[in-house]
Amino acid sequence: MEYKNGILIDWLSFTSKKMLPEDVMELIGITSGWQLMDRGIRGYGARYYNGSISIHFGGVQDNVWCEFSGQGCRTFESESTHKSYDLIFEALMKPENMMKLTRLDIAYDDFTGLLDIERICDDTRPRNHKYRAKTDYAQVIESTNGLSCDIGSPKSLLLVRIYDKLAERLAKMRGREDREKVKESIPHWVRCELQLRDERALEFVKYLMGRDPVTKVSAPLTLGQAFCGVMENYLDYGYEVAARGNPKKKIWHRFEYWQKFLQNAEKLSLYRKPGKGYNLERMVNFVQNNAGNAIDAAIHIFGPSKFFEIIEQRKISQTSKYMELMRQHGSYAEKLENDITVSWLDNLEGQVEQDAKERHPMFHVFARPSWVVWNGVRHLMCSDCNAILPESGFVDVTSTSNFATCYKCAAKKKQTTR
Repeated sequence: MEYKNGILIDWLSFTSKKMLPEDVMELIGITSGWQLMDRGIRGYGARYYNGSISIHFGGVQDNVWCEFSGQGCRTFESESTHKSYDLIFEALMKPENMMKLTRLDIAYDDFTGLLDIERICDDTRPRNHKYRAKTDYAQVIESTNGLSCDIGSPKSLLLVRIYDKLAERLAKMRGREDREKVKESIPHWVRCELQLRDERALEFVKYLMGRDPVTKVSAPLTLGQAFCGVMENYLDYGYEVAARGNPKKKIWHRFEYWQKFLQNAEKLSLYRKPGKGYNLERMVNFVQNNAGNAIDAAIHIFGPSKFFEIIEQRKISQTSKYMELMRQHGSYAEKLENDITVSWLDNLEGQVEQDAKERHPMFHVFARPSWVVWNGVRHLMCSDCNAILPESGFVDVTSTSNFATCYKCAAKKKQTTR
């Protein structure tokens, strides 16, 4: 089998505050073969699993999280009824779906020797490269999985990882004969991976969809065009030399192997300056979902006046992006003049209580006629507070419904009737 250089999506994850797990299954075009796991991660109560694709839901989280690993992407490309990432990206672009792209990895596989991992690591150690980021962080890792180098902070929104994919594959194989067969069929395999998170991932998708990208393009880009354009803008391997006749002036010379790799790609930026509407909505979303519980507790404990005093006395300085938002939007009254913000706030106020209840990530599980049994114990959902507890935690359990009133809510009702 002949292996050709190629580019692919190797990780994809997104969340939605509106969709149920079944909605996500419909979206990705895989509606059967799912296994319900009663243990989740990162605060999620449970998950569905199918071919390295996970759909997390329930628990303390208020959204559904869908995650494709590298193998999950291959499962999607072979098992989905539509096999189209564009359909997922289209859904991400629709505000009514309340979706957020959390991670997107794009990988270039080199089988022809275009990228020499040892040479790249040798150039990474002495910083024979330029990386367009706030911190010029890089590391070279030598392990039983082979050589690897990361350019960019592991916590950043954009990270480039270049590694020996062949060595990694061989390290996972136990049989010597199997390893020798792989070496014969794949003598060289280096992967260059672009790992994007949150807004950087979304801006990359906008190039693929032709939807208001940061750098103007005449038409939607292919995966390869977008990948090379972003790499051209953010990472360059080479060296500086003094200009002839002007020692103070430095000239950058790109290494030949990196020039062959990127060819003549147009630079594409993934950074969008804070603006109206979208960024204001993101700020409110952060306040509600990341700091909302702490703010609510502080106001209840200290009262509004003391709470504002605490905020005024904070020791951290205001960041430029929030200062820009305040400059643009001004006071609360001025915010209301922003059509996008007004519409967004109206939509929030229009959410009725029953809608919110039915959008609970676990509602669909308990709405079924069959009992919900985890670890051999029947569980129910409280019809008042949505708490999910073992059967022993409810006062009016029946054999025909998975909804009942928990002891805590029953006690509150009893107190109000006195």
